[in-house]
Amino acid sequence: MHSIDIDARQSFFPRTLFGFLLSLCLPICFAACDKQDGIQSHVVKRQKTEMLAAVTHREKSVWYFKVKAPQTVLEEVHSQFDDFFRTIRWPSPDALKPKWTLPNNWKEEPASGLREATLTFRNHGYKFEVTVSHLPMRDDDWNKYLLENINRWRKQVLLEEWTQADLKKQSKSFDSGKDKIFLFDFVGYERTKRRVITQEDADRLKEQARPPITRMATVPTWETPAGWEKIPTSGIRIAAFRVRKGENKAEVTLISLPPSSILANVNRWRGQINLAPWTQAELDENRQEIAVENLKADYVELFEAEGKKKPRCILGGILVSGGKAWFFKLAGDRETGLEQRDNFKKFIGSIRF
Repeated sequence: MHSIDIDARQSFFPRTLFGFLLSLCLPICFAACDKQDGIQSHVVKRQKTEMLAAVTHREKSVWYFKVKAPQTVLEEVHSQFDDFFRTIRWPSPDALKPKWTLPNNWKEEPASGLREATLTFRNHGYKFEVTVSHLPMRDDDWNKYLLENINRWRKQVLLEEWTQADLKKQSKSFDSGKDKIFLFDFVGYERTKRRVITQEDADRLKEQARPPITRMATVPTWETPAGWEKIPTSGIRIAAFRVRKGENKAEVTLISLPPSSILANVNRWRGQINLAPWTQAELDENRQEIAVENLKADYVELFEAEGKKKPRCILGGILVSGGKAWFFKLAGDRETGLEQRDNFKKFIGSIRF
């Protein structure tokens, strides 16, 4: 199968007799080849895209701030992002979550999926969206870990990978107390394709549309407790529910990711409700097990310190099966968490692959 990319900047207008004859012959040749060999042609359009990002870390707690938009609209508001990035700070020497200050016309939306927050604002009708995410660092080598993530971003805008020398030479940073905030600005392209579906593709898609045989082995089933309201899923969420009782409420989510450190993930949850991280010994002392068929899910209960009007809580379960880690999370106020504790445990225990 061949592919023909047509660049709108090139001209096919014949300037010579040879060019004129060639322009007449080419369509005939292409039509014949398409009929005989199944040539697939498509148009690739590229839009210049810019990505601005900030990265900071403390110990193995890494935070990412990123926005991507057409360069023509992003360059108008560069100064807003420069000012915002410089408000990122660690509030105390032992904090594992940074703080930031929003410009006047920005709004902060609550956490969702892997996002700790989404920051939005509009300029001339265009809605900018800054994603704030947090992941545990899997490698003790900070420079290696940072480079892997930077190259993942560069691929998103069709740029070549950096080496460690490139990272050292081209990245910028500033000090925030004793910590560093790393800044990145990439200008690349956003690629969109219009694809012609061949008969072979159509036959394959039709085959794939038949009832799958292996889906139940990769996506589990479960029993939904009474009173749980199913809500739409987005991103990496496999299931999501809302529980309400008067003014009290909680949200239950199920996601799947590659297996990683249970301690790091539990401490990520603890950070979301302003709790200090656990040591491995503290995790071992506080975690429970829930039977899921012939497997065991790790289960923890995390409660924000009392004293606030509505202390928060997170109930969490982590189950490793089939090369994946399944994360069960109930996040809400303390009262709802205590009331739904048994239902949440039964929900985890009802999972079947």
